[in-house]
Amino acid sequence: ATHNRLKEEADDLDIPVKDLNATMLVYVGLQDRQFYGQVGDCCAIGKRDDFYEVIVFQQRGEYANQTFSICNLESVKNGIYEKTEHVYPYIAMMSDGIESISVSTKDKTVSSLFYEPFFKVFSHDRFSADEVSQSLARFLSSKRINERTDDDKTLLFIASSQ
Repeated sequence: ATHNRLKEEADDLDIPVKDLNATMLVYVGLQDRQFYGQVGDCCAIGKRDDFYEVIVFQQRGEYANQTFSICNLESVKNGIYEKTEHVYPYIAMMSDGIESISVSTKDKTVSSLFYEPFFKVFSHDRFSADEVSQSLARFLSSKRINERTDDDKTLLFIASSQ
């Protein structure tokens, strides 16, 4: 359905659908189970207790320049759709621009220093999604972050109720 909608949008804009190439990461959380669906170079990390781990690794092809996009039905068909190994009360889903500055490429460890301040905000009495969203936008567009990555920077935090 997403592929078809993108095709319609491309037709309306009179551009090739490949100009709308995008990755997709979907999370479904039930009380005692969590699932994800992924197409492309996106990533998700989870936090349970005080332990961080990568739940969803980037989808990589056989060749370095191979990409996966929801604009390609073959990529969607070959996406990764699985149940998580654990139930995570905190999850962060991100594009590759965020992964490159928060997950070690060498050993796939997650930077708790990067994520902990974001997850802590959920437990504050005066938590405001709008304020956090504005603060996150400022942080992601800051000079400090833009010096470390010039890739897209999309980041979504989820605090699931257990």
